[in-house]
Amino acid sequence: MRSDAPDPYGFNSLKLDWLRAKAGAKWHRPEGDVLPAWIADMDFPVPPPVRAALDAVLDRGDLGYPDWFDRVPPLAGVFAGRMEQRYGWAPDPGLVEPFDDLIQIVQLVLHLTTAPGDGMM
Repeated sequence: MRSDAPDPYGFNSLKLDWLRAKAGAKWHRPEGDVLPAWIADMDFPVPPPVRAALDAVLDRGDLGYPDWFDRVPPLAGVFAGRMEQRYGWAPDPGLVEPFDDLIQIVQLVLHLTTAPGDGMM
């Protein structure tokens, strides 16, 4: 991001001392002047709309599992709309499956696209 670009979420103001003060393994374990070179969501401030949504859930004390098993998950329509807008591909939101872990997705793709003994890199 250019330093003169609009910065509503504070990405341009990230400070190394703020990152190094975090308790997570990425920033807590390296010693000295070692900089962990991988980028992850925990490196950025929480966007205000996400914080507001999380605060609302916490205020309700609603920390149970979502009941999406008999209906389309809320983000499926958003995902389908974005894919159509960006790529001209209009997936059926009813066939979109949510995942919250990239490794789960990689495992599923490998399971669906390879056979035992196939090589992969």
